[in-house]
Amino acid sequence: MTEEVTILRAHGRRLAKVIPLEGEPQGYDRAKTMDLVRYPVLDLAALYRLLVRMHHRSDCAILRAEPVDRTLRVRRLLYDDPETGEVATVREVPRWWVALDVDSLPAPAGLDLADIAKCGEAALLALPDAFHGVACIVQATASHRIKSGLRLRLWFWLTRPMIGAELKRWLAASPVDDCVFAPAQPIYTAAPVFVGRVDPLPSRLDMLTGAASVHPPSADELASPPPAPARAISLDGRAAGKYARRALENAVARILAATGRHPAILSEARSLGRLVQTGLLDEAVVEQVLHDAAREVGKDDPTEITKIIRWAASHPAGSIQEYRRNAR
Repeated sequence: MTEEVTILRAHGRRLAKVIPLEGEPQGYDRAKTMDLVRYPVLDLAALYRLLVRMHHRSDCAILRAEPVDRTLRVRRLLYDDPETGEVATVREVPRWWVALDVDSLPAPAGLDLADIAKCGEAALLALPDAFHGVACIVQATASHRIKSGLRLRLWFWLTRPMIGAELKRWLAASPVDDCVFAPAQPIYTAAPVFVGRVDPLPSRLDMLTGAASVHPPSADELASPPPAPARAISLDGRAAGKYARRALENAVARILAATGRHPAILSEARSLGRLVQTGLLDEAVVEQVLHDAAREVGKDDPTEITKIIRWAASHPAGSIQEYRRNAR
């Protein structure tokens, strides 16, 4: 069996939090491009040795995805970027290893939060039975002992490789943050940088012994349900003319067929916004149609879609990158 992790290396950028003596912690630097380094890991022990080496590398993190082709100074693109023309640089692959983020889990009374091994044992009790008695790496995240509760990352080896969607379905009812299951999401591994004080933890990594690997449910048990047929979005009475109606129909079709949902919704909102400005379409009609299309592709947050639509209307030449920067 050959297994790898992808190491992200950001040039001159910090992929670790800064914990000042006073005030709120500072987040990670924004890094537009990074190097992607393939690193072989044969088992959990090898992964532990890698994490020890990366503990003080504040310019590095780990990715579940693997590089597609180019690996130096590239963006983390799971899909082609229609705004810039850049092609995808990473792709999802099933992994034998998994990292579980346990965030703000209540700590048992009397537990010493500086004892990372004991904290890991306590966190394991909140996970499904398959994880009990299995060897794991316990890693304190930047907020452990800074904020209340157990804030840990638990690394395991699996008996079969899994993709993020399977992990999300399996662990949907568990107290874990599923963000790290996304293939292009950085998994931060460096210790935080403390300013004006020392790290309150004598160690941020430990290893719990146990069975070699976790037995997840079978692939059949975790298979995604068949997609529901797309609901026809009725445009009756919404467009006054044939041209306006065709514009709405085409916009809906492109959103439903798009790989990148945000860029597609933004692009269609800008195009339809120009018809609103010329009086061919009513703004409320455009907003409702785009809301309906967004729901069909799984974007159920009406507030978020409204923000995209209204931002596009006032920024007809804006890109999805500009929208994201503005939304932060």
